[in-house]
Amino acid sequence: MELLKTIIGGLLEGLASALPLSASAHRLLFEKISEKTLPAGLELAVAAAMLLFFYKTAWECIKGIGKMIADSKNNKFRWRKASRYQKMAIYAPVAAVPYWILVFLQQRYGFLEGIGESLLLVGCLLIANAGLLFIGDHSIEKNWDLTDLTFGQALKLGLFQGASLLPGFSRTGMTFCMARNMGFKAQAALDFSIMTAIPALLGKGLMAADWTMMGRTFWFALGAVLLGALGGLYLLKRLVKKENVSVLMFYSAALGVAAIVLNFVKI
Repeated sequence: MELLKTIIGGLLEGLASALPLSASAHRLLFEKISEKTLPAGLELAVAAAMLLFFYKTAWECIKGIGKMIADSKNNKFRWRKASRYQKMAIYAPVAAVPYWILVFLQQRYGFLEGIGESLLLVGCLLIANAGLLFIGDHSIEKNWDLTDLTFGQALKLGLFQGASLLPGFSRTGMTFCMARNMGFKAQAALDFSIMTAIPALLGKGLMAADWTMMGRTFWFALGAVLLGALGGLYLLKRLVKKENVSVLMFYSAALGVAAIVLNFVKI
């Protein structure tokens, strides 16, 4: 039964991590209801799923860096003429820096520790996340692609990603919706949110994982998260293509209401 709970919890966390839904809120609610604590470091599986699902985009970024280095040696590279993949390869890690800093403060000094104890707050943040999804899908589009992305915009998106450490806000949702609000096309917003999430998740997973506790439970949880994340990414790609990501706001809002109700009920 305990192993089954781990698999169910892992699937939920993977699905929520890939979609613009709060993985931390799902974990918190699952652990409170099931009385089962999931292992730390499962973000590594989400990052792996993103690399597998968006391998073409990741490969183009790697090739873009290679071409940038080669052109720089021949004095042919000009940043103003950088491709969308070259800009993404440079700016994605930049956008991950605020998230890394906040995770480090969380791990070392207990930053935001105990904030998830209030289901009332978690519920309110889930409802706020639903509002962000609505804003993202109903923003005025300027038809910008990632060739138009600036350093300041990348850093701003990174700060929004850092806010996802609050249980209720979504990491993917924060970057995707805010990029859409800035005027970027849906596909550009998706590509950048995923490429930014990969280094952010790898950093958090490596800092959070307890390398002395990697038994059977950890590997089952890791596998479940991987499968859940792949399923979530498939659904997210379909929703972005139809420009209907905001349909998930109903689920986020409903989960928020459920969390608020549970706040006043003994589980």
